[in-house]
Amino acid sequence: MPQPASSGIKSFIWTELICRFRIPLSLVCDNGNALGHPVRDLCSKNDINLHFASIRHPQSNGQAEATNKNFLKALKRRLECAKSSWANELTAVIWGLNCTPTVATGQTPYSLVCGGEALVLVELEVYSPRVEHATSLIHNNFSNGANEMTAAENLRTISSKKEWN
Repeated sequence: MPQPASSGIKSFIWTELICRFRIPLSLVCDNGNALGHPVRDLCSKNDINLHFASIRHPQSNGQAEATNKNFLKALKRRLECAKSSWANELTAVIWGLNCTPTVATGQTPYSLVCGGEALVLVELEVYSPRVEHATSLIHNNFSNGANEMTAAENLRTISSKKEWN
C-alpha cells in the first residue's frame, strides 16, 4: 500500500485541520517516514506540539486499543440479528460511542471535541432548559450574518496562507 507523501500530509493538516478547526495545541502521530520536514516545519511555525506514539506496540497506545475494543463490542451487539448489514450499523455505533461518557474523563468524546453535549432530534421536540440553551446558542451564532462572516474570514485565511501549501 503506498504511503502518503509528506507534502500531502502537510496539505491535509493545513486544509482539513487548521483552516477548518483552528490551530491545534498538539498532534499525535507515528514516527513514520511520511512525517518529514514539511510537516515538522508547519508544526513548529504554528506552535503545534508533536507527540509520537509507537505503532505495533499496543501497550504504548492503550487508549486507542481500548476504543477499538469498545467499538467492536458495540458493533457485535448491534449485529446479533442482521450480520450482513454491518455497514449500515457503523454510523449508529460511532454515534453511540461518541455520545457515551468515558470512565477516564467522565465526558463524552463529542463534548470534548465540540464543547457541548449533542442534542438528539427527539430532544428538540420536548422543551427543557438544555434545549433552550442549545437553540439560543445556535440562534446567536448564526444570526446577523455571523455564518457569512465566518465563511469570509475562513476564505481570507486560506488565501493569505497559500504559501504554506
